[in-house]
Amino acid sequence: MTKDNYPFNELQENVLSQLRTLGYNESSLNNYSRLYRRVQIHITEHGAEAYTKELGQEVLSSTVVSKSTYSAYSCAIR
Repeated sequence: MTKDNYPFNELQENVLSQLRTLGYNESSLNNYSRLYRRVQIHITEHGAEAYTKELGQEVLSSTVVSKSTYSAYSCAIR
């Protein structure tokens, strides 16, 4: 596994844990979780073994949301 490829479940749990520690509200955590489920589905559909920036960008580019939501999703993907 290179530094640019990570097991997605591990990444997701780490990010959500950090956000909880930072005091993010449950609504925000749910939004992140929904986005991460979409990423997981995309990873599975493409037969990838790990998360990459490119896979995250593919999900982001296929997402149609408001500008502010897109900005938040972009941060979540990074």
